[in-house]
Amino acid sequence: MTVIKGGVLTGAVRDERGVPMPGVAVAALRYAISSVTGERELQMVPIGSAQLYFADTAADAFAGTSVTDDRGVYRIFGLAPGDYIVLTSVRPGLSNARTDLHQVSRADVQRAQQLLRGSGAGAPVTAPAAGAPSDASRVNYAPVYFPAALSPTDATVISLGPSEERSGIDVSIRLVPTATLSGIVTRPNGEPVSGASLNLSFKELTSVATFSGGAVHLARSNADGTFSIPGLNPGRYELLGYTYPEGHSGTTTVEVAGHDLATSLVIGPGGTISGRLVFDGTSKAPDANAVTLILSPRPLPGYTYNVTPDGSFVMSNVPPGRYRLRISGRPPAGWLLRSAMVKGADASDIAIEVGANESIDGAMITMTDRGAEVSGRFLNAAGKPAPEYVLLVFSADPRFWAPRSSRTQQVRPDVNGTFIARDLPAGDYFISAVTDLENDQVNDPAFLASLAAASPIKITLAEGERKLQDIRVGGGS
Repeated sequence: MTVIKGGVLTGAVRDERGVPMPGVAVAALRYAISSVTGERELQMVPIGSAQLYFADTAADAFAGTSVTDDRGVYRIFGLAPGDYIVLTSVRPGLSNARTDLHQVSRADVQRAQQLLRGSGAGAPVTAPAAGAPSDASRVNYAPVYFPAALSPTDATVISLGPSEERSGIDVSIRLVPTATLSGIVTRPNGEPVSGASLNLSFKELTSVATFSGGAVHLARSNADGTFSIPGLNPGRYELLGYTYPEGHSGTTTVEVAGHDLATSLVIGPGGTISGRLVFDGTSKAPDANAVTLILSPRPLPGYTYNVTPDGSFVMSNVPPGRYRLRISGRPPAGWLLRSAMVKGADASDIAIEVGANESIDGAMITMTDRGAEVSGRFLNAAGKPAPEYVLLVFSADPRFWAPRSSRTQQVRPDVNGTFIARDLPAGDYFISAVTDLENDQVNDPAFLASLAAASPIKITLAEGERKLQDIRVGGGS
């Protein structure tokens, strides 16, 4: 095994006047497939769990980060070869700070000079009336991508070779106009909602958005239903409103572009999903109330619900959106999820739509103790073990090419080339052997489609079936 030295990206961060900026957080980002959404997105490089335990800030929780010194210089080291985009942030981490910077105008200076000179030489000079600064004067430092871009699509991609050190990756940060979002929260009948909890976050709340600061802003509606959220950088946001204890909610999307804007948010009862959890197997069924269900919207973590002892469940006030329904945590020993049928689709892998105030009855979650499996050996053309390959088993039905699908497994064989993929739901599968698999690539439908088009081995597994299938690499199957 050859271990190489990590690559380095280094440079300086300066403001619009060319003055070095100390204490600015800098991150090296890479495009990768998300294990949550299955989409290609810009991501930070996570560090190991042991290091994460000792992380003090959001920036510390990721590899590939640095903070500029008193000269405005940063140095990011230990990077694997690949393509990177450099991002800077004056205020890293989750932030509910709503502080705008007020740019002093020429008129402000003249007014201050008049006040300092006094009123003896002429008419009285009064101080300006208190109030919010104009749109033009309210600014803040926005996250900037190398060399001076506000969007990753306009950033310059840096290709880093093995053990390469790239210097001169200088970033120019700048002030951008901030905005205040105001509006009113009402019920469907137009009645104002007092005390609603409001959460304004970037539409795509990724690790990058979290690192870049100001990712989440919290507020509460006033007695007349009005609210105001200042200090917003340009971007696309989602506003979520929630009332407690009734559990009513509502969402809307807003585009912030450097000027104040107003919106309205309607909060009402969400949808309801009711059904039963059943155990279909040969062994003794566990207690149904030992199972917790999770309804997961994309890309958020999800909402958990309990099952009653008789197996029934009701999910109330589900906010409108698309969801997958699964078992939360580990299933009972010896059991696995066979399907979660909602509206005629297996919601364990296929997202189902829940509308506002929609009532969905007859959901059926079935667990089984008869998981299928496929096992065998990787053999090369000479009939010798080939442990350097990775086995990828995935559904032959593209509808199930979803992130974290129970129908997708990657298995690395042992030194003898032996492999086994367990606890697969019944169905048709493709089997492919790959030598190079990037993190979360199995969640990429395009990648699975390319494997499916390359004439992989196709097998059919019945429930509980144990099938042997040797894989020949460099030869036949």
